[in-house]
Amino acid sequence: MNVIGLCFAFHDSSACLVKDGKLVSAVEEERFNRVKRCLINRELFPTYFNPIFPYKSLEHVVKASGISFEEVDAVAVGISPKDFFRRTVKHGLINSRIFKEKLGFFAMPYYFLRLLHNTKKIIRRIGIDCKVHFVPHQVSHAASSVYCSSFKKTNFVTLDGQGELDSGSTGFFDGELKTLSIIDYFHKGKINSLGDFYTAASQKLGFSFGQEGKFMGLAAYGKPKSYLNRVVKVDGLKYFFQKDFNKVFSNIVKSKGVKKFHADFAVTVQRVLDETVRKLVENLYDQTGYKNLCLAGGVALNCNMNSYLLDQDFVENIFIQPGASDQGTAVGAALHCYKKLTGKNPEFKMEHAYLGPGFTDEQIKKSLDGAGLSYRKCNPAIKGAELISQGKVIGWFQGGLEFGPRALGNRSILADPRSKKVRDKVNQIKAREFWRPLSPSVLHEKGGDYFEDYVYSPFMTLTFNVKKGKQEEVAGITHVDGTSRLQSVKKTFNPLFYSLISKFHGRTSVPMVLNTSFNKRGEPLVCTPEDAIRTFYSTGLDYMIIGDYLVSK
Repeated sequence: MNVIGLCFAFHDSSACLVKDGKLVSAVEEERFNRVKRCLINRELFPTYFNPIFPYKSLEHVVKASGISFEEVDAVAVGISPKDFFRRTVKHGLINSRIFKEKLGFFAMPYYFLRLLHNTKKIIRRIGIDCKVHFVPHQVSHAASSVYCSSFKKTNFVTLDGQGELDSGSTGFFDGELKTLSIIDYFHKGKINSLGDFYTAASQKLGFSFGQEGKFMGLAAYGKPKSYLNRVVKVDGLKYFFQKDFNKVFSNIVKSKGVKKFHADFAVTVQRVLDETVRKLVENLYDQTGYKNLCLAGGVALNCNMNSYLLDQDFVENIFIQPGASDQGTAVGAALHCYKKLTGKNPEFKMEHAYLGPGFTDEQIKKSLDGAGLSYRKCNPAIKGAELISQGKVIGWFQGGLEFGPRALGNRSILADPRSKKVRDKVNQIKAREFWRPLSPSVLHEKGGDYFEDYVYSPFMTLTFNVKKGKQEEVAGITHVDGTSRLQSVKKTFNPLFYSLISKFHGRTSVPMVLNTSFNKRGEPLVCTPEDAIRTFYSTGLDYMIIGDYLVSK
């Protein structure tokens, strides 16, 4: 059975294909149209509504999976317009001031027109003729993590900005996905969303939507205060904001910037998030007794929160798939639909994120020749390790494109993790703020030598303390608070990247490289050789290794 999963209602438009219960291809539309997170027409469409249908992503996943459009059995979309309308009526919000201010006057009719009336017309126009299944947003999030984890029994928590006027859910899986609570987006006339809470806090310091990671990085420089202690309350498997956090923020933060006060604000907000979710997870554990935990939704990309949860006695194993934000609802919707139509649970474990477009050396050579570039063949791992050990910063373009926001060794900028000077050079190349940390990709079997309480973390979703005796040795990837968000690398899932790190280890005795995303500021991860070439020549990168070819300036 071939099931297409789609996300295009909010942000992070994407498509995937599930074939006989296994995820075989997934990619975000931003990688093709070059509009980061597919956030466009901001004046016409409000924050949570997005007109971009993932045409190119859909075309790619079908082609890459080796099937035709006629062989698609079902299409699943990670949102339910009926649930959205039902909850809108439930809360009496259709004509309310807060609804119009938050979602925009034209949002509702556009939303229903797009999803209810146009979706099937769109897919039919491109040659797919099958039923369209609308899967509730939080169910899609939960399924994206649970069905990719391989856990036989697990709790799950989903947390994001909003779905169908909800902002999260809790539940468990014991062979069946069972939701225990849905967290309403509105509570007593106030927005009730941890995702919006964190985004609003970051916007208060001048960051835009999608830049919450900058806010998280700033928190390491601050000390928590008490002024948000009673802003949110956990009751069982739900949370409720007791105050309008936008008004609270306005009283606290009077100016934008990165002064010490702003860092204190950032860490205070982080602590509120950490503690609120900890209480939810503990209460969930008290009901089920399960120590496995699956997280999903945009909030699940907060690696500091994830690691805090993993440190708790009631969490033994944690899983967050790499596309935890809305792009993952395409995956969850497709897997949930497969289960619904066949009665079978997907027999699948997400071991890697290399689910997007890949290019042969012949295709890469054609692109290099078309750009009129000089280049030479090389052994990518040997040459890459040599250049990085010499303090060079390289663009690294190999294999299938990563799914999700983080570069995991196929569309990466790589550098020496030992040097603060090289770290600063990378930040300058990427026009990154000075306070933002950079991440290492480490050989899995060596992770415990450098990081406290190390566990396998292939998707950069956890933060670890760098051992005190190692912090100076790997100063380039050690944040100001002594932590690091790492990627574990196994030979099985990325042999070429593993080989490069191994050869760097042989040269330097350090079993990791500094790894950040191969893109310019404000752009998505590079997808094609042409994207890589353009980015290489418009930044301060020293070299690029693309396939088996070395390009220099």
